[in-house]
Amino acid sequence: MVYGLILAGGIGSRMGGERPKQFLPLGEKPVLLHTLEVFEDCPLVDGYYLVCHPEHLEETRALIPAEGYPKLRRMVPGGATRQASCHRGLAAMLEECDSQDVVLVHDAARPLVTGETLIRCARTAETCGAANTVYPSENTMLLSQDGLYAQQQPPRKDCYTVQTPQGFRLGELFEAHEAYAAQDAPPEVTDDCGLYAAMTGRQPRLCLGNKENIKITTPLDLALGQAILQHRKRTPVLTTARMCLFRLTMEDVEAVKPILSDEKTMYAWEHGFSHQEVVAFIKECLLRYGNHGYAYLKAVEKSTGEIIGLIGPLVETIHGEDHVGLGYILRRDRWGMGYAAEGARACLDYAFTTLHAEEVIAEIRPENTASRRVSEALGLREADSFIKRYKGKEMLHLIYTISRKDWEKERDFHGEIPMRP
Repeated sequence: MVYGLILAGGIGSRMGGERPKQFLPLGEKPVLLHTLEVFEDCPLVDGYYLVCHPEHLEETRALIPAEGYPKLRRMVPGGATRQASCHRGLAAMLEECDSQDVVLVHDAARPLVTGETLIRCARTAETCGAANTVYPSENTMLLSQDGLYAQQQPPRKDCYTVQTPQGFRLGELFEAHEAYAAQDAPPEVTDDCGLYAAMTGRQPRLCLGNKENIKITTPLDLALGQAILQHRKRTPVLTTARMCLFRLTMEDVEAVKPILSDEKTMYAWEHGFSHQEVVAFIKECLLRYGNHGYAYLKAVEKSTGEIIGLIGPLVETIHGEDHVGLGYILRRDRWGMGYAAEGARACLDYAFTTLHAEEVIAEIRPENTASRRVSEALGLREADSFIKRYKGKEMLHLIYTISRKDWEKERDFHGEIPMRP
């Protein structure tokens, strides 16, 4: 099981106002709610605990609608320091969770963390025991002991900025905090990875964060956070002549339900999806974004702003081996207008240029002549077949494939063929 421990016990003195930073508005909602919603929407997170400053416990409780945040397990009064607050939160978690569960310790003032970052951190902690989320430094760094002169300039390639979440086995992190709290003169640490390393002698494994995962500390950070939110809304993963392809979020459930619930559209699944199946479909995409970096994307028509389909590169597992595949589900009133081929072409190019695939496949049922024509138009050719089992039924699927070499022949790059870095 994976749980979050969100620390919201600060008073926000550097923000310069009277209210703690977690209560300040970021876009249409407070900073804290943005943070909680990332944990709510991440399908790998089973629940989370919130540590609050004792003086703001009731205000925090009033801020969070119970019906909108079902994964929130408990609010815990914080201590005098960050370490003390985390220690209290871990103790509360151990009353209900197993010591081998993974805990993701996260600052409430980092509302722009992504679900993919949570998943990477949790997976790293599961595999390596502890995970430190970092991002490569884009600036030259100096070390100075007096603030006047530099004593050292480490190579930039060796420098990283530390973020949260930081992931651990719950019992191990609690024991490290117990040992830290028992010392008369504990070493100075600024985060849980530092405390863990100081008490256990083991360094957590580094895992990649996201560049936008800034900490809201000053008014300038708040303005930057607002700009990032607007940038996310406007920036698609892929664009075509008529569509913008964005990552799905849990807010898209109602918009994509008419597509996924249509029996004719969902021919390959042999039934229209229920509301619960639509939710599960999107959660699976969110999980794949974190595990693989890609999955179905929502296709937004530029002329109308409507979601007209789900198109994307996919991980397809055949006979236990993973392949990069193409997937497209198009709203029925857009059939026969070339949207599937247009979106699939963009995803095919993305698979070879960005994902550096050596081969791309498409799984297609033999009777699905429209999808077979789309694949053939993109240069894929029938190469094999296999039986897929879905809900107890055996279904024959054809495997269409195109190699990097054949794709390069298909595309007219005029000598500018993308290569591996």
